[in-house]
Amino acid sequence: RVDPAGTGAAGVTRAWELPATGGQAVSTIARDAIELFTGPFADRIRACGADNCELVFVDTSRPGRRRWCSMEHCGNRHKVRALRARRGSEGAGAAGAADRAGGSGGST
Repeated sequence: RVDPAGTGAAGVTRAWELPATGGQAVSTIARDAIELFTGPFADRIRACGADNCELVFVDTSRPGRRRWCSMEHCGNRHKVRALRARRGSEGAGAAGAADRAGGSGGST
């Protein structure tokens, strides 16, 4: 629904009369930012935990411990790196154990 008064009532979408001007867009962005930073979710604004991401997001998870702006992108990359690191260290450990046991190229 469109809220012609621009009050932002719950369940109401704000909209411009088209064509919208740049000033209208900046005004709406500024108003929304003020409402976000002073509203009930102000303490849930987080910076993405990925090293190469500078996005911020509103953490709406129940426990409030979300780490990434997007699980599909930043979270997935982090988890893939962690998995590869674990597999790499497990593989090195298994090969080292086999060498110590004489199972890989040891003399008979």
